[in-house]
Amino acid sequence: MIPAKFAYALVTLDMEVYLPGVDVILDNIGGLYLQRNLNSLAVDGRLFIIGFQGGAVTEVNLQPMLARRLTIQGNVDL
Repeated sequence: MIPAKFAYALVTLDMEVYLPGVDVILDNIGGLYLQRNLNSLAVDGRLFIIGFQGGAVTEVNLQPMLARRLTIQGNVDL
């Protein structure tokens, strides 16, 4: 397992994390980062989408979600 302080640095440096991946990602960018974030998660990993600075519409391959039992959850304060 990769400690959280290193996981953030790896994702922001535009690098994909390889196995075992990270447990949790907080994504405030969205857009093109969604696929990269899915690829960086470990088995049973969780992706929390908390913003759309990079856009709200993107195309994504959902195969990693099924293969590694990933969870995507959104949150917004209105």
